[in-house]
Amino acid sequence: MKFTQIYGFDNVKKVVRPLSLYYFALKDDGSVWYRRNVSDAQTYLLPCIKDVIDINISSDYIVFLFQDGTVYKWNKYNVNSYFMGNNESEIPVQINGLSDIVCIGPSQSGMCFVRKDGLAFSMGSLSSGKLGNGLLNQNYPKKTEREYVFNDEDENLEMKKKVSNSFCGEYELLDDGTVIPVSNVSKQNFSVKNLSNVVRLYANYDYILALKDDGTVWAWGKNQYGQLGDGTNITRYEPVQVKNLSGIVDIIVGKDQNQGDYAIARRHDGTLWAWGRNNNGYLGDGTTEDRYIPVKLVDENKSELNGIISVKLGRNYINEYGQLGDGTNTQSLLPKKVNNLSGVITISTGDYHSLALKDDGSIWSWGNNSEGQLGNNGVTNSNIPVKVVGLSNVVAIEAEASTSIFMDNNYTLWECGAIKYDTLARVTMENDANLRYITINNSFLESFDEDLTEYNVILPPGTTKAPNVELKTYNPYATYTIVQPDTIDGIAIIEVTACDGETTKTYKIKFNPSSYAD
Repeated sequence: MKFTQIYGFDNVKKVVRPLSLYYFALKDDGSVWYRRNVSDAQTYLLPCIKDVIDINISSDYIVFLFQDGTVYKWNKYNVNSYFMGNNESEIPVQINGLSDIVCIGPSQSGMCFVRKDGLAFSMGSLSSGKLGNGLLNQNYPKKTEREYVFNDEDENLEMKKKVSNSFCGEYELLDDGTVIPVSNVSKQNFSVKNLSNVVRLYANYDYILALKDDGTVWAWGKNQYGQLGDGTNITRYEPVQVKNLSGIVDIIVGKDQNQGDYAIARRHDGTLWAWGRNNNGYLGDGTTEDRYIPVKLVDENKSELNGIISVKLGRNYINEYGQLGDGTNTQSLLPKKVNNLSGVITISTGDYHSLALKDDGSIWSWGNNSEGQLGNNGVTNSNIPVKVVGLSNVVAIEAEASTSIFMDNNYTLWECGAIKYDTLARVTMENDANLRYITINNSFLESFDEDLTEYNVILPPGTTKAPNVELKTYNPYATYTIVQPDTIDGIAIIEVTACDGETTKTYKIKFNPSSYAD
């Protein structure tokens, strides 16, 4: 298999893709690197920030968490301006009012933060009560602890009732009880009311879930399908406790903007609990009914699911592409076992495909393969796991949309799928002196393997001139020399020097006229 390089992503800690044209990689040294677009093999250092310990994305922002606990954001329009016009003034800016932050969590229209004392913050669109601070709207930057509660003891009750029945985000309730229309939705950070000791936040487009250190789960935001799990379908502007849950250690929320209003929680005993929208059977409870309160999941034989250590959700697992991996293309309303897999240590899901990493370092994939995201040298969908070819000793995997990304034990990144490459793409370190391919008289050397340095090539019958050798390096900054053969039975010698200026590699090709093959 031939590979295509994306240079510079070595010692990578995390990769995010905030916009369809850009990749951002956080390295172990706190630097952030980016790749301009999917067809650009080169990566670049983002010079305006350093000492970063985490990055995350929403539909509007890239957010950077620094070692000192401060948080910076980069609006997607500023990102485009920076790259398209090379406008160095359009750089990330600090989010005021946030300090001592230890955790950042993404959502599609906002971002959540946890301070080291357990206090939760949120930032993003104020619609659907997603900020969780009890406000209908806030049109200027301000942290607030004021109470905005609609109850029978408040003054100006009739006016407040009108506001409470209005679409969230169109009006602001002032201290004096009056209401003013607001035309522009502010996007600032606010303290979430009545919520502390939070250990992790989870968010979808219109609602947020908070896991506390006592194993309980709290939720706020939109609730049309019962995704808040409080037994109602009422939008909540302040956190409410999700019912029937205790001892929770992890949660995962649906990905899809239009049909992702559901969640699955994992208890310490390995059982799974699901609630929210269920029109396509996403909850796995055997029905297509929305669940306003979490229900315990069972398998296809109606036996309790337990011992679960990880849960990953795809965007659409109706199974039309075989994404359930059970050997069929039939929808299932109950969890089913993926065929022919054992020794799995981690899994990852894209829109319509999945990846599994086994303890022997091999990767297996199944589901949609229209963009080559299964990595098996084909584009045919598979309803059973197939082995990803050309890679070994993999230690981490990530499936996103129609792309698959892999990291091997040398901290080298590889990818395949919807990246405008017809094969896996490789990210290598600066000491890479490997070749991408060799051509002989404009034809690819089919037996080429980057790990092989010596070749015997039989020339076609009738060849009378010494062959012409050309090549392509993985590393665009590597240098090379070619000693061309003088005769048809000569030797070509290729010397490659990596961009570190020290690492070298020598390739030798011995040519033989076709009569030697007899």
